[in-house]
Amino acid sequence: MYYKLVDTDYKSFGSCCWKNGPLYVTHMESGGVDGECGPGWLHVYADPILGVMMDPIHANVGTGRILEVECLDATYLNGGKYICRAVTPVREIKWPLLDMEHRIRMALYCSMAVCSCVDYLSWAESYLEGNKLTLRRSGGGEEGEEAINSRVYAWKAALYEDTARCAALAVLSAERAGLMGLTDYAYRAWGRSRSDAIVEGSNIGGAFNQRTK
Repeated sequence: MYYKLVDTDYKSFGSCCWKNGPLYVTHMESGGVDGECGPGWLHVYADPILGVMMDPIHANVGTGRILEVECLDATYLNGGKYICRAVTPVREIKWPLLDMEHRIRMALYCSMAVCSCVDYLSWAESYLEGNKLTLRRSGGGEEGEEAINSRVYAWKAALYEDTARCAALAVLSAERAGLMGLTDYAYRAWGRSRSDAIVEGSNIGGAFNQRTK
């Protein structure tokens, strides 16, 4: 199964509607001609938590709805996102609300996995332990450009500078630096199991954001 993030009216980018009254709508495309993010492709995630984590730099739905879907010819793109030519919704699951600290933890976990800067690693570990000290310098690591980008974005996220977007960029940069297993990091940051995320129903207007850590 895959997961499609849509707004509260069951619409995605370009006002593409995924539900007509009580019935879900299947969408089909011919395949992109202008790149993976151009016309001709549909975008989904393999995991709902990772999808919500990365949404700020993708569709930027905000807090909407998640549809569990079946896909045709799904191909991995980046940041937990897949492209495909046909998507059929099966059911709606609860939107797992993530607060800023969840996103910061995700950014820190991923950046720490690809960074070698001692100052940064020490600061990040302290932050995760609850000691929100100021990072005064972060040189000394022998890292590639994407690893540096990852820790810079994670640091900005921890300073609450456009946290959701910077946290997602930190994760994407870490992946580009070679990090694998983003879903595991997402659940580690969320502090819950996958069974807690795959819950049928809608929480529009409700609450499902109690933190465990």
